[in-house]
Amino acid sequence: MTDPVTLQSIKETAASLNNCGLSTLEDLRLWISKDIDEGIPLLSQSSGTTESLLMALLIAESCDDAGRSGRPKLTTYWRGLKTFPGLLNFYWVGLGQTWRDRKFGVIRSLPAIAWPLSRQLLTRHTRLWYNWRRHWADAILIIVVPVLLIALSLRVESARSSRIQSVAVKSSTQLRPFQRISDEVELASMPASSVAFTSIDQVRGRYALVALPGGAPVLSNQILTAELSDRIANHAIVSIPLKTGIYAPELSLSSDVVLILSPRKAESGGNTSKHEFDVVLLAIDKLGDSTTATVAITNEDLDNVSALLGSHDAYISRVIR
Repeated sequence: MTDPVTLQSIKETAASLNNCGLSTLEDLRLWISKDIDEGIPLLSQSSGTTESLLMALLIAESCDDAGRSGRPKLTTYWRGLKTFPGLLNFYWVGLGQTWRDRKFGVIRSLPAIAWPLSRQLLTRHTRLWYNWRRHWADAILIIVVPVLLIALSLRVESARSSRIQSVAVKSSTQLRPFQRISDEVELASMPASSVAFTSIDQVRGRYALVALPGGAPVLSNQILTAELSDRIANHAIVSIPLKTGIYAPELSLSSDVVLILSPRKAESGGNTSKHEFDVVLLAIDKLGDSTTATVAITNEDLDNVSALLGSHDAYISRVIR
């Protein structure tokens, strides 16, 4: 519905009342209070204003917090009762009519409406701040929404800048423990990490130490070093059960150790000779009282170890020098 009360009619009404010596809300109230029943009609006649418009403005003022002090000037106060969307719609309709009449001549009309719109926007916000008891939620919304939007944009930008292209397992495959990496990896956008790889060539040919599912990033503590991977490229990787209680927890993984096979007493037949093999310790697994060592061993030594395991207990010794 179109608002029939324009800013021009409000200004004319306020000017007419000013000519009668009524410049503030308090002046207006005192004048009307002299005769409650006939005050408004008499004022309308003496000032030359429309009684219906005067009544509408007084009703709006009675429901407004800003008018309770009585200090605001009539022109300034009544302008604040006019909503900004209503004024914008009024000018929009006028611009539409100008466009139909003069086409691009509407551009010349824009500066003329810029000042009234800017002034009304400032007036409405000033009034809303004054009416904090009724419009405090609006004030909070005006402040909180932009702050939240700015914070969200900064958070998104921060998250975007903290992601880099790093090596990850392809989503269609997975890496098994001690599997040699070839074409199972790709570059993907991942959170930045100091232990991540940024090039596929950095991980190609190296061995995974743990199982990596599809989409998981490949980190430096999850694969063997390039040097060690090259050393064991022609080695067999096997799991060897260790004698219970012999495992030393301080043994370093991915390091050179000595696999010692000692004959069991019941089966040695007096033979107490031990056999030693240089291996690379890849993992130690404990399940209950059982301990298993996963090692990389040459194919030649593997044949000898396989022949001895049935009658010998296995030990792991750390290389000191």
